[in-house]
Amino acid sequence: MIEEAKNTRVLQIEEEKQLETIVEDLTTPSAIIGFDEIVDWEDRMTRANYTSDQRDFIRQALVKKEEWLKFCASSDWKVTDDNKKDGITVSQCDSSHEIPSMKSSGIIDFSLMQVFATLHDSRYRT
Repeated sequence: MIEEAKNTRVLQIEEEKQLETIVEDLTTPSAIIGFDEIVDWEDRMTRANYTSDQRDFIRQALVKKEEWLKFCASSDWKVTDDNKKDGITVSQCDSSHEIPSMKSSGIIDFSLMQVFATLHDSRYRT
C-alpha cells in the first residue's frame, strides 16, 4: 500500500539573522486561506532569492502553462456531454502527445477550497 504523501509547506522566517522553520499542514481546507496569482515571476524569483535550478524549473513550468492554455483553447475539443439541467459541459480530445484528455466547465455549488481539497485529499471524496 502506498502511503499518501503529506502536503506540507515549510516557511523560513528570518529574525535577527536566525532562521526558524515552521511546518504547516496543508491537507485541510482551513489550512489554506486563499490563492494569490504571481504576476511577475522574474521579480518574485529575485526577491525570494531563487537558485538557478529553481529559476529554470519555474521557467519550464511557465512554458508548460502556456502550452496547456493553448491546448485548452484549441478547437479540437468535442463536446461529449452537455447537461443543460446541471449546467455542466464535458469535452474530450487527444493532446499533441496523443493522450486522451477531458475538460469540464460549469458552475457548481462548491467553494474553490472544497474543490481543491477534493482533488488533492482522498479524505474529502465520497
